[in-house]
Amino acid sequence: MTTFDNKDLVQMGNKPAIVRRRTAEVIELRVGYDYAIFTIDQQPERSYFGLGIESSYGGYSYAWSVPGCDFRHFLADLDLSYVLGKMVGRDEEFDGDATVRDIRTDIVRLRLARKITAEVARYEWPTSEFEHVGEFYDWCNGTKVFREDTHYYYKSAPGQRAREFAALYEKFWPVLAKELLS
Repeated sequence: MTTFDNKDLVQMGNKPAIVRRRTAEVIELRVGYDYAIFTIDQQPERSYFGLGIESSYGGYSYAWSVPGCDFRHFLADLDLSYVLGKMVGRDEEFDGDATVRDIRTDIVRLRLARKITAEVARYEWPTSEFEHVGEFYDWCNGTKVFREDTHYYYKSAPGQRAREFAALYEKFWPVLAKELLS
């Protein structure tokens, strides 16, 4: 451990900066032009178990305080849903195609059950896919049949960052897991 005085570093208040050097485990994987560099930082004395990822799919990181078992085994056993939630969090975007499909399915169902007329069905029918959420809200404001239930039709899909992490996971995690368990 090295401590620096005022002439070496800017102080935080009256406290000198402290530098500690440690070594983390680094696993580098490459497939064609794609790469993922996993940095595993275990500091059990601080209850810190971190994973950093630098990759052709972006950078991600997360730290756990107590993994509950050997950290390498813990990482090897992570499924996509769990690790995606930790590394990316909630990353969703409006899915206009799925939203329109659900609305149209219900219009057909109501028409077949003779709960709405053909004229009402034509009026309620979205004329095209919703390109953005504003078009969906315009439809919500204009509907007469679904007025109270429009929020049920809003559909989302994984956002760009979530899709990129999922691609990284699919390509590299099985190889990482095998390496961690060897």
